[in-house]
Amino acid sequence: MIWGICMKTRLILGLSVLASIAFLTHSQAQPTSTFERLEKCFYNSAKPTDLCGFVRVPENRLDPNNQRQIKIAVIVRKATAPNPKPDPIVVLEGGPGVSGTSRYASPNASNATRDFILIDQRGTGYSQPLLDCATEAQNARQFTTLSQLAFCQQRLSSQIDLRAYSTEQNAEDVIAVVQALGYSSWNMIGLSYGTRLGLTVLHKNPMGLRSAVLDGVLATHVNASDLISDVFLVWNRIFGKQKALINNLAQEIEQGKNPTSMAGLWWTLLATADGTTLETRLRLIRNKLAVPTDPRVLTLSTNPDRNYSLPMALSVSCPEDFINTNFGQVLSKLDPTWNKSLVQQSILEFSNRLTQCRAWNAEARERLRGFVKSNVPTLILGDTHDTQTPLEWASPTAQNLGNAQQITTQTLGHVITGRPCGAALFQTFVNNPNQAVAGDLLPECKGLIVPNPK
Repeated sequence: MIWGICMKTRLILGLSVLASIAFLTHSQAQPTSTFERLEKCFYNSAKPTDLCGFVRVPENRLDPNNQRQIKIAVIVRKATAPNPKPDPIVVLEGGPGVSGTSRYASPNASNATRDFILIDQRGTGYSQPLLDCATEAQNARQFTTLSQLAFCQQRLSSQIDLRAYSTEQNAEDVIAVVQALGYSSWNMIGLSYGTRLGLTVLHKNPMGLRSAVLDGVLATHVNASDLISDVFLVWNRIFGKQKALINNLAQEIEQGKNPTSMAGLWWTLLATADGTTLETRLRLIRNKLAVPTDPRVLTLSTNPDRNYSLPMALSVSCPEDFINTNFGQVLSKLDPTWNKSLVQQSILEFSNRLTQCRAWNAEARERLRGFVKSNVPTLILGDTHDTQTPLEWASPTAQNLGNAQQITTQTLGHVITGRPCGAALFQTFVNNPNQAVAGDLLPECKGLIVPNPK
């Protein structure tokens, strides 16, 4: 999932040098924090062996005048095996804005042999402060949602340095959490936006990082807004046989012969990673038996949402991926073989997010760009049917990283480690990260492994 909007309910630049920008190196980080364990965990279903608590970190490490600290919520799910491995798995959740501890009930892989460390990235979940707009939503009678966003941004920014809610600071928080827990060796897995976060951690070269798995790569050499055009690369690959049907349906919508909105069709394509299922859906739409709508209509929760923080998503994705988009470059990559109105809908989706970013008063912020280099063994996972982080983003990342192996699957969609094949690839790699993973020999991956794109 990208574009900073939660899709959990549905499961959801070209140079080999890094830009010279003012980022923290890890040696500049604050002294090691401590882990403050809670007697009662965030979730009632917690086991007695689980560790739940907070790690205090600076709010803004780049501002020496800011002495405020924030609290990062952490759950350590202890390994269940009698003789567990000493190196845990740190899970970096997606979004941005999705709570990491919300994965408590169903982590991506078994924690039988290794501890799992689940982190609520700053501004999300049970971390403090939680960025939310519940106050504005409760007083929303005469205001549009965009106005609510603007009021929310004004209120939060009067109390919180929203500039510090960034991928850069997130990465430092991850390292601080591991240090506070006292692990000398550790592994990490990044999911969707968590791969961008993971690449930033890799760039910092923290002590003890043994291996990394990046699943559904939101690469550092692209903007999330590149999906406007790059999604057509994926659609050409997986919906080629249905393209005529899709274009004809789009034409019917243009002519008012079908009640479906163009946005509903666009999101149907984005959410469907299987050609056969898509054809069934499209025929239902064409026969007016199903009228999908845009599932991402912007609404604000009247209660604090500890599963997903839209303000955190906007604070990260707007300054880092949308405000500074080279729109002309994106337009030049649009595929004219698709229905014109459907292509225009893709542009409109970007425009809608940009409007939200402007309501949020976001200003462009530099982040890590270009290709990351690292000696840490890394497994890059991508899928031919990933409509949210296209496979075309994963391959250059793997080829330039330095010590990476890439495995490509087919038909599994976005973030594959939640499926048996992806989980098997993950476990096999983490057990021996210096050895090539023979994915095609794993029974869980039979018929699913395909050659990596060149």
